[in-house]
Parts: sequence; structure tokens; C-alpha cells
Amino acid sequence: MAWLVILHGAYWRNVSHDVFSEHPKEDDWSQLMCDTFDASEGMCEAEVDGLKILIPRNTVIAAVNLQDREQAKGFALPGRDGNVHR
Repeated sequence: MAWLVILHGAYWRNVSHDVFSEHPKEDDWSQLMCDTFDASEGMCEAEVDGLKILIPRNTVIAAVNLQDREQAKGFALPGRDGNVHR
């Protein structure tokens, strides 16, 4: 998987709990790991194991191309305590 995509809305997990997961820091965000991600059109296109998913652009908070699949280098979110957590 080469992309981490963070989406606004917990409802994405109701669409497919296998594809979308809860974001570890924000309950009302969802995330997915995908093989490809294209945001060049009004609808973003993600691909997970050959499954193409269209996502409205205005729900995408961030899309991060993971160079090192074990660690998203240069991408971290501040935790509720103000410290940076990966």
C-alpha cells in the first residue's frame, strides 16, 4: 500500500469496515490505505486490491504518499496532549 488517505466523516466505516478504518487520533475521521490515489478530478479515485473507489474531493483531509511503508516520514499529527504522535 502506497497511500494513506484521511477522510472527514466516521460514516465511511459504515460503507466498508474492511476498507475504511477509524483514525487513531480523531473519532470523526476515517482513513484508508490504498495502492493508488488520484485527486486530479472532482471525484478522487483510490484503488485497494484492484477495487476502485470514488471519493468526493471535499471529504479528503490529507493524502500522503508513503515512501517508507513502515513509517510515514515527515507526516505526524499532534496528539490531544500537544505532543507529536506517529
